[in-house]
Amino acid sequence: MRRASLIAAGLLAALVWPVMAQQSREPIETIGPDSAPTAEQDAAEREFAAARKRIRTIEQELRKLRRAHFGTIKRVDIRQEGLAKLRTYTDPAVFASLIEIFKSDGEDVRLAVLDIFTDAKSDSGDAALAWVAMTDRDEKVKAAALDRLQRRLADVGGVSDRINLVVLKALRSGDEKQMAAAAELAQNIGLYEVIPWLISAQVSGAPSGGGGGGNGQGQGDLAFILIGQQTAFISDLTPVVSESAVAFDPQVSVITQGTLLRVNDAVVMTYRTEVHNSLIGLSSRYTGRPTIGMGWDQDKWWNWYRDEFLPLKKARAAEKAAAVKASAEKTAEAPSGTTGADGKK
Repeated sequence: MRRASLIAAGLLAALVWPVMAQQSREPIETIGPDSAPTAEQDAAEREFAAARKRIRTIEQELRKLRRAHFGTIKRVDIRQEGLAKLRTYTDPAVFASLIEIFKSDGEDVRLAVLDIFTDAKSDSGDAALAWVAMTDRDEKVKAAALDRLQRRLADVGGVSDRINLVVLKALRSGDEKQMAAAAELAQNIGLYEVIPWLISAQVSGAPSGGGGGGNGQGQGDLAFILIGQQTAFISDLTPVVSESAVAFDPQVSVITQGTLLRVNDAVVMTYRTEVHNSLIGLSSRYTGRPTIGMGWDQDKWWNWYRDEFLPLKKARAAEKAAAVKASAEKTAEAPSGTTGADGKK
């Protein structure tokens, strides 16, 4: 339940945060003990609290709707009535709640939720479709979300920043399944903007800690391997004398001969094949030539990104801008027609 709440919170942040970012480009100052919140901050906090309260109210309505019309209910007329009511919840603020509340329902309900996102014809709806296409456990629902998203992108002619944000959050989540799903989605919809994120995510590694690698912290070895032979010998012999008796107290020591391998530090490298394959597919499609030869070499990938991808992207943007300008000029110069004596053009 906690994991599901975190997922819903992540999607809500992806849907709501870009709107807040557009309204203010200035850094948010931390309110310290010697400062008082401004009137604008108070108003923003009250507005946010009111919005959260409204969302919780709508979530209660959705749960009541689910209990009354869906779940284990099989009657078609009751379910159809519920679907009709469900389609009235078109506020983008509750899109994350729709995903979370109805995630375990039947296919008819899940597809109806996807239709709500599609019919919204907005960035928020597209971002919700992208989230479902990445994270849903039902392959059929994932395919349906991807199909709707691809049709939406074909209509609008591009990918919104909110979809980029959703994919970025998944790639930076640290969850291997989410990262793989995000990379697959990026390849399916031709999301070339995420190529630098894919380069960063395909390989990761960090020291495991412990010995400190000779940094002087004195934490000891992570491990050691000894291959050798130990021989016992008498290193000291102490005589013990008493009345009419004498004895010796030997001290036994061990000498070791062989090889000792000490492990002071270690690095665990993670190679994400799904992310790597999506990176190769996107980069090869964008440049028109195979990039598989760069393999897992991060330096080669970043050099390619700087020396080939960015100049090509800039050149294509310039070509597109020139084409739009030429089309506008041609439209402006086109004659509107002449009118003859009979009033006909």
